[in-house]
Amino acid sequence: ALLLLALSCLGTTGVKNDKITWRKIYIALGVGAALYFGNFWILYLRLPASVVAFFYILTLSLGYIALLMAGSWMSRLLKDNLLDDVFNNENESFMQETRLMTNEYSVNLPTLFYYRKKWNKGWINVVNPFRATIVLGTPGSGKSYAIVNNYIKQQIEKGFAMYIYDFKFDDLSTIAYNHLLKNLDKYKVKPKFYVINFDDPR
Repeated sequence: ALLLLALSCLGTTGVKNDKITWRKIYIALGVGAALYFGNFWILYLRLPASVVAFFYILTLSLGYIALLMAGSWMSRLLKDNLLDDVFNNENESFMQETRLMTNEYSVNLPTLFYYRKKWNKGWINVVNPFRATIVLGTPGSGKSYAIVNNYIKQQIEKGFAMYIYDFKFDDLSTIAYNHLLKNLDKYKVKPKFYVINFDDPR
């Protein structure tokens, strides 16, 4: 029975549960050992055999369950090191693209990701922006700062014409205009900058 218990504990996989502590494991281990190994005295009680058998089996079963719980908790902590990683960040992180892949059309967005206990620099490479890109996020989440601004700057640097709908005028317009002035040499034909104000078309 103890061999099967040990095999069961070894096969237990970790789960995200920061409530498991070594103190609870020691308590369960102590109670389980006391009930499982220390219940022999029940056999010497001067009671009917059926009553003795009932209490002996009850304490034996409770002790076995307590030992199983302690072993399972111990296996989880030792395998997944949940005391140091209660939010399971290590198991939920993964390797991302670290190569910078550019071409005459690409937009390359720098990233920072956590993997193997350290922060790594990476890239989101949009090598074919003509297939369209959609950016989703709640207000204030940084869509313009992280994505849209990079698109505007990099496309201007590669000599593209742009039509920008500046919902928060003049945030994007200012960025586009200033960056265009710095990169006029990227265009074969000198570009012009126009603003259409739908609130005041005149």
